[in-house]
Formats: sequence, C-alpha cells, structure tokens
Amino acid sequence: MLRSMARILPPLGCPVRAEVTRPCHSRPFQFPSGVEHSPEMGEFVMRLEQGKEAFIRYEKLDGGGWNLYTTQVPDEFAGRGIAAKLAEVALDAALADNVKVTLSCSYLEHYVAKNPERYRNVLHTD
Repeated sequence: MLRSMARILPPLGCPVRAEVTRPCHSRPFQFPSGVEHSPEMGEFVMRLEQGKEAFIRYEKLDGGGWNLYTTQVPDEFAGRGIAAKLAEVALDAALADNVKVTLSCSYLEHYVAKNPERYRNVLHTD
C-alpha cells in the first residue's frame, strides 16, 4: 500500500541529504544512484527493497513546465528521508534544465518552503 506524501511528512531531524552532482553549463544533470527520471512516464522513481518503488509524478504543461502533483513512498519505508531525496532530485533537475514547476503536492510545497532560496527560481509564477 502506498501512503500519499501529500498527507504524511517525514519526521523532523530525519537524515534527508542526497548526494547530487551539481549541474554546470558544460555537462548534463547527473542523477544520484537509485533515482531514475522517466520523462516519458513523467516521474522520478527510486527503486527500493522487495521490488517496491517510491516516486514523484508530474505532468508536462504547455510551455514546457511541469506540474509536480504527487509524492508517494510505501508505508514500510516512511520516515527514512526518501521523499526528501526524491524532491531534491526532481527540483534540482528542473533547475538544471531551466524548467519552471507548479506544485500541486502539499509535501513538495512544504519541502520548497523549507528551502526557499535554493528553489525560488524554479517555481512558476503567474
């Protein structure tokens, strides 16, 4: 069973830092091991033990932006910083590709609110 991260937030103090290779203009964004981006499916996926997956899903918007609409982690993996790692990777990929995002997921809204300086340039403004 999947628990929607729109309702469940990881506990405070949980280790959430991901090793992300910072993009530069001369090379493409590189994803940390364990996180895959599938543009065709509109998702960032982390493969977990027991054949389970955690993911962020998005829809492509007119003009090339993304609407990040859900973050889900299986119940048995909740509280391990997985949602935060996925959020960091998805938002860093958007920054690297100059993609503007709309957040329709309350977990991602919370994550960006905790990191406003880092992600202020990625948010779509009307």
